[in-house]
Amino acid sequence: SSHFGSSLAQAILAQSAVASPTMQRRAAEAAACLSPLILVCALFAPADGYDARRLKGYAEDPGTGTIMERRRRLLINNSTGPHGFRPGFRYPRADARLHDGDAVQLYSGPHKTWLSVGATPPSQIRGSVTLQGGRYHHYCASEGHRIVCSSAHADPTHIELRDAGWGGRVGVLVHGKICSDRPEGLTCTQPAPSGHIGGWEALEMVDAGRGWIAFKGGRAGKYCADDHDGIKCDRPHLDDWEMFRVHSDEGVGGALVQTQERSEAAVFVVGRSSVTSPEVTLRCKGNGLYLQVDQTSKALTCSSESPKHFNYHRLDGAKWWSATKGSFQDPSSGKYVKAEGAQWGGHVKAVGEDAGGWQLFDVQLTEGYEDVYPLVRGVNLGSWFLLEKWMVGFLFTDDDGGSFGDVCAAQDEYGLMDHLDAATKRSRMERHWSTWITEEDISWIAGHGLNTVRVPFGYWMTHPEPPFVGGQLEHMGRLFEWCEKHGVAVLLDFHGLKGSQNGAQTSGNCGACGKASCGTTWKSFLEHQDTNLAVIERMVSRFAASPAYFGFGIANEVGTMDSHGTMAFYQKAYDIIRRHSPDSFVFIDSTFNPSSYPLQGEIHVGQDDHMYFSAKFKDKASRLNMQNLEKARGRQLNVERWQLLIGEWALDHHGHYLGGYSDSTREAWTKDFSKAQLQAFEQHSMGWIYWSYKVDYHRSTWNFRHLCERGLVPGCVSGAGFDYAPDGWFERHPCAYAYLDPSHMGSGCRDKALTV
Repeated sequence: SSHFGSSLAQAILAQSAVASPTMQRRAAEAAACLSPLILVCALFAPADGYDARRLKGYAEDPGTGTIMERRRRLLINNSTGPHGFRPGFRYPRADARLHDGDAVQLYSGPHKTWLSVGATPPSQIRGSVTLQGGRYHHYCASEGHRIVCSSAHADPTHIELRDAGWGGRVGVLVHGKICSDRPEGLTCTQPAPSGHIGGWEALEMVDAGRGWIAFKGGRAGKYCADDHDGIKCDRPHLDDWEMFRVHSDEGVGGALVQTQERSEAAVFVVGRSSVTSPEVTLRCKGNGLYLQVDQTSKALTCSSESPKHFNYHRLDGAKWWSATKGSFQDPSSGKYVKAEGAQWGGHVKAVGEDAGGWQLFDVQLTEGYEDVYPLVRGVNLGSWFLLEKWMVGFLFTDDDGGSFGDVCAAQDEYGLMDHLDAATKRSRMERHWSTWITEEDISWIAGHGLNTVRVPFGYWMTHPEPPFVGGQLEHMGRLFEWCEKHGVAVLLDFHGLKGSQNGAQTSGNCGACGKASCGTTWKSFLEHQDTNLAVIERMVSRFAASPAYFGFGIANEVGTMDSHGTMAFYQKAYDIIRRHSPDSFVFIDSTFNPSSYPLQGEIHVGQDDHMYFSAKFKDKASRLNMQNLEKARGRQLNVERWQLLIGEWALDHHGHYLGGYSDSTREAWTKDFSKAQLQAFEQHSMGWIYWSYKVDYHRSTWNFRHLCERGLVPGCVSGAGFDYAPDGWFERHPCAYAYLDPSHMGSGCRDKALTV
């Protein structure tokens, strides 16, 4: 019955939720056959509407649990729906990641052509063939040392066309003998060479139209004709006798060819057991067969019933900064798939010597699996484990609680610790760690619409070298216990790398911190990679197993000029994290546009951006919050491939002067500024984390808890007309998050259904 089919289908989908993407896809296909009530197939075939992006029965937002427990891995396959305006969910896009289940198209940049699947052009056929002459359409066969086209039936002794290795030319072989363009005609007497074919033995094979081909001799470049006593290459013009029809014994369907028409580009579905493995298979979506290399002609065809592996080589970021290119190597021969130029025959063959040049393809991702989380809504626990002087000024006093006489003293936490005696700094920090954030704070966070905390820390958490004091790890462990209890996710953020990543007091160890009169400002974190990588390993190995662990931010607000050195460091850090946590999120700071870099083995990687208007926009915040909404929206849409997290933002640091406003006008502008940012973030990113949960002066626009109690952000004041929309964004039209302006990307929301 349909009821039984529906129930069984739902059971299949539920069981597949923890399976690999390939198994999920097969389970979904099976479920679709069992029940017409579960609309699955829309995800697996091209469609124009937004419904093609949803997997009913599996993708419904359960609405309970941590954001990790509510994570789903869904197949996304077009950009016509409204979620195409959210980084990480834009399809199609240039992206050479090649995850299992990805559907891709391949483009040859040097030739401006797409790889397509179709019949092999006659002029590109190689291997064992049968020839028909153009004179009487008779079949060609060997007679002595000559080739004569005089039989009404195909001769069982086939002719071999062997690629000459240059210029689209071939060698013609009969009984293993190479044929030579001699004055008396095509004569086949010499043993075939093992490699390059040249001279009179290399014939040019050209397309004569309507399925016919022609040969040009290697001696004088004249056309070869189907003469009565054999094939002779002495004709200056192409006519009927100079044309031949080629029949391939290998079959010509499903061969890779090149086309300039994007609409004719082939789609290949990737099979890959792991992103760390180079082995991939490519299933041709048109006929369902797998791509393979013909080991005789080296041509590529969609003709294998079973998967055939290629070694995939993504560009090495140490040499090339591009996340959209890769090459494919035939493991049997070691040769690379090469798209040849038209002057060389336009073949697509596994004959390339290296992974560059004509062997390099741009990868267009048309369909793929993405992790879908509920919207991240959170706060930073700033100045708990890494002190920032402006936030906790009461801690930046001397041993007696007075001010430092030296203006260069205690610029950051390192400087403070360096100026305090051992007993003072131990008692002061233990008291601070025990009281700044408590379980009551985590309970408050969980009870006011938030689901995540971002926790800044410095290298001294695991490596408390002098002048720092140890003991933070115990308090971090306690935080995880609280967050597990209250269902709050924890994002660890490496805010203070040894040597400083930005020369700012936010790193906790910046030397002069930009004050020239105070000495040298430190920006040397790359010189301390061993320590910084050891910190990452220690933190992830200790906390990644926690149910509250969400992910890791590798380095906060990087300010170095060494882009390649920084990205190489990220690669090392990423590899360490993946050894201990294969599927958590890894966040990389927006400096250097990291999603444009070919991070090897990337999966579950996000970009962390900090949306402070006075720092991000030359003209800062506007009096008109509609313009502020558009500024924030535009910046987010510039992210190329990864999902985007707004790791810091605030209702401060905006650059708009409010001194001339009345209290009520200032309050109204600030509330609309809040709505503008929340609308931009929740319509176009995976979520946001406010800076900060608290500062030491309560009434501040940096203090989220105070803002919530004032009704300037949602979560505290009921009836204020400003409440969070449900966080299950994938099941809702972006208009559900239109807090300031009832629109989305220029389209009005008033007539939109908020659920889809």
